[in-house]
Amino acid sequence: MRSRLLVTLACLAAGLVAADLLVGRWLIENGTYRGRRLPPFADFTAPAQVRWLERELAMAESGREPPVLGCFDPELGWTNRAGIAWGKPPHFFNSLGARGRREYPPRPEEESFRLVCFGESFVYGTEVEFREDWAGQLETIDRRLEVINFGVGGYGTDQSLLRFRRKGRELGAHVAILGITFQNILRDVNRLRVLNHPAHRRPSVKPRFVLRDDGALELVPIPFATWAEVLHAARDEALVDALAEHEHWSDARPWIPGSTLARFLAARRAYDARRAEDLWRDPAGEPFRTTLALIETFCREAAEAGIDHAAVFVFPTTRDLEAHDRVGPFWEPLIDALEARGIAHVDFTELLLPAARERELYRELHLNPAGNRLVAEHVYAWIRSDLGLPPP
Repeated sequence: MRSRLLVTLACLAAGLVAADLLVGRWLIENGTYRGRRLPPFADFTAPAQVRWLERELAMAESGREPPVLGCFDPELGWTNRAGIAWGKPPHFFNSLGARGRREYPPRPEEESFRLVCFGESFVYGTEVEFREDWAGQLETIDRRLEVINFGVGGYGTDQSLLRFRRKGRELGAHVAILGITFQNILRDVNRLRVLNHPAHRRPSVKPRFVLRDDGALELVPIPFATWAEVLHAARDEALVDALAEHEHWSDARPWIPGSTLARFLAARRAYDARRAEDLWRDPAGEPFRTTLALIETFCREAAEAGIDHAAVFVFPTTRDLEAHDRVGPFWEPLIDALEARGIAHVDFTELLLPAARERELYRELHLNPAGNRLVAEHVYAWIRSDLGLPPP
């Protein structure tokens, strides 16, 4: 009986090992399963990734620019290149690095009303072409408006604050806009982007702020001066260790190295921890408190710079709208906190929700030209009613 039991257990173990190997060979492609990347997320050792790193290193060390929209920035992590036209059809950037061809004088003209807009891909206008973003369309509604679009794809609230400090305080704006999506709560406690957003394949790094015991924000800068340094660290598998201090998200390494089933279990835990709707419903958590402190700081510094109005624009992605349909308005604690602090805000969720369910206003994750037009019209009505812009 004992020998039969041992044989049975050995067969079961062999079967599990064989199943693990077969699953890994046939169901996982390039580290992903059904489009979702499996941990470890910061693994840059796959042959295709190594070849990419070597090509990027060769370009970086020779001083050539890679053929992408953004560029490494030692303070911000990444930013849009100034003064270029990129892609087909092209995305234009003026000498300030803002989206569009229009060049703006250092101070607005007497009859002009200037907005400076900071934030992520919904501010930038990802997935739409030149002049189809809401900022560009807003300028066509009323010629007095100067809407300077400093949005950058993938930005956290921390990067938007730092870019405002660099670009937005000296432009004589009447209004400073801080745009966020619900994913910002994950980004604002993150330093290596792939740990927050596993689908991202580049070794993009970013700064973050940490909350001190007295409630003040303290900047944790990027420990790399050049893109080549980042690439070297990724190639040498030193990137995670270099950014580990104050990184909120783990690499989610499976507890049995090399096991496909262990990777599935680790992925389940990692993606559950990264559900934005749960983080917004936890006002005591570090992600919520950090994001709120960044918003408060942006609005306070805008006022200190002499800007008359500062406001937060809240944009939902298609995934956020799906989460809303499952669990309701999970971001209510954020809105409550903004109202309690007297921070002006425009939440576009209820505006976009009815038509968005039919995919009339979105492409993939972001707004299409019609969705951007609806936002522009809503913003114009807000400027007229809440900020007192007189009729043209």
